[in-house]
Amino acid sequence: MSPQDDDTLSALGKARERLYDPDIERSSLDSPLSPRSNSTIPRRWRERPRLTPLGAPHHLRFASRFFFIALGFFVIAVGISALLFYTGSNTVSVDDIELTIQGPTTVAGGDTVPLSISIANKNPTTAEEVVLDIDFPPGTRSALDLSQPYTRYSDALGSLAPGGQVERTVSAVLFGSEGAKPTIEIAVSFSTSRSSSVFVKRLTYPIVISTAPLSISLDAVTETISGKPFTIRATVRSNATQAIDSVILKAQYPAGYLLADSSITPVGMNFSIGTLAPGASRVVTLTGTLTGQDNDERVFHFTVGTAKAVNDPALAVAYMTQETQIRVAAPFLVTSFIVNGSSVATPAVAPGAPVTVRVSWSNALAVPLANAVIEVGISGAALDPASVEVQKGFYRSADRTVIFSRDTDQALATLAPGATGFGTFSFATLASAPRNSALTLTVSVAGERVGQSGVPERITASANKTIRLVSAVTFTTSSSYASGPFANSGPVPPVAEEETSYTVTWGIVNTGNDLADAAVTALLPSYVTFPGVTLPADGSISFDGASRKVTWRIGDMAGGASRQGSFRVIVTPSTSQRGMTPLLTTVPSFSAYDRYAEVQVTTTGEAVSTETPGDPGYTANKATVQ
Repeated sequence: MSPQDDDTLSALGKARERLYDPDIERSSLDSPLSPRSNSTIPRRWRERPRLTPLGAPHHLRFASRFFFIALGFFVIAVGISALLFYTGSNTVSVDDIELTIQGPTTVAGGDTVPLSISIANKNPTTAEEVVLDIDFPPGTRSALDLSQPYTRYSDALGSLAPGGQVERTVSAVLFGSEGAKPTIEIAVSFSTSRSSSVFVKRLTYPIVISTAPLSISLDAVTETISGKPFTIRATVRSNATQAIDSVILKAQYPAGYLLADSSITPVGMNFSIGTLAPGASRVVTLTGTLTGQDNDERVFHFTVGTAKAVNDPALAVAYMTQETQIRVAAPFLVTSFIVNGSSVATPAVAPGAPVTVRVSWSNALAVPLANAVIEVGISGAALDPASVEVQKGFYRSADRTVIFSRDTDQALATLAPGATGFGTFSFATLASAPRNSALTLTVSVAGERVGQSGVPERITASANKTIRLVSAVTFTTSSSYASGPFANSGPVPPVAEEETSYTVTWGIVNTGNDLADAAVTALLPSYVTFPGVTLPADGSISFDGASRKVTWRIGDMAGGASRQGSFRVIVTPSTSQRGMTPLLTTVPSFSAYDRYAEVQVTTTGEAVSTETPGDPGYTANKATVQ
């Protein structure tokens, strides 16, 4: 481009420069009319100058001041906070409360645990309203009184100045199962005058129970025949150094178990043992039966501990649990008894009566049983040992045992699967047997079977049968005219169509067991009336006119007791009875429930008539109707 073009194009640019040039005096620009310049007008744009807005330097100076002031305030605040944090001149921390515990870490159950507790205040301010709380595990007892639970200790310590220290000694008796790891929870709470907050320092103190205060051991069979009685012996022992009160043995029975007898009467399934001295032990025996299928496994659980209260046998704290497993086996040689033709579970016989026993057996195995032996032991004070007789067997009088074996019955040499057999024996009971007497038949069976290894295996089993003796009741009857408790009237000998009164007397003597609901009944003939005169006159002797039945309700009769009852009857003979001796009652019958034998006892007496052999001066012709 030529210089001329440059001048022409830059004329506008030069005007622009002049407009924004700060060095040009304002007066020359403000002139409304300027003289026309003869200079050549530029013909190009000049370089645009860099513009600076008016007032910018003042704005930057204000922002800079504000930033530096804020930064300084932040630095000062951080410095003050750091100073307070590291010097701690006005702070309270639970970490500055030193809580120290000294005591055993392993104890025997039932031993006293002494704890020495030290609390020191390392804070720069006073700790106020300081409280020490100790929570003991369940089952803890007071060291001063073992009968009292001791679950919490609380002590208000007051104020603790900076650098102050306080110590406390606390004792408790801990119980637990062997190997248990209970914990003691300790807390120190406090406040300060400068804060409304409550600060809490916590600590957990672990303890291991080396031995349980109460232990239990079990002695039981590992296998039983279904329905066969067996006994479990549970021995409870105290391992504590102090006496333990309200000791409880809790049993948990499996399905199919029936408790028949125990050395301690249970309340539910809890057996109350009471107080055990240090080192003392108590044996609890349980006898029962277990029913189930062959090879069933049943587990018994026994737990020993202490009761909630003296009058509450429920288990509160458990110290040890033991279990025993018993397998149910099907009887390999099934036996059964029939006594005097009856197969009831507990038969009853009268004193002095003969007893016939039939014992049957059957091989329940799937393999043959060789050399089977069935022995029946007879025990009881009511047995007359000289009266035992056996068919196809042998009576061993030395131990009162009846034996059936291949020596007396060749069929017992080998019993095929399902094979059956029986033996019979008899004996008599003593008429003078004592009260509440019983005979026990104990059957033991044995045999040899071939096991899976092919080696003969000897197997045995046993079962019991009890025969109870019922009460022996003596029933006497009599009639009287001139003697007895009542004054009678009318002609003797009796005269047809005329009234004559007589006295009927019944006597009962119970020489056996205790009886309940004893009663005597008889019917009166149509020619006999009941005037209602009785002895005893307590209403126990009554008459029902519709059925013509006289009833004497005796009630309970203890063993060895006797009762007598009398009542008056009036006889009006018919002319058809002349030359006869009329009956005053039919044959009377006595009935009662034997509490021991758990059977009904019945007997009868003789019917009485106008014959009164007990009257003074009585002769046979005085009984015949005239």
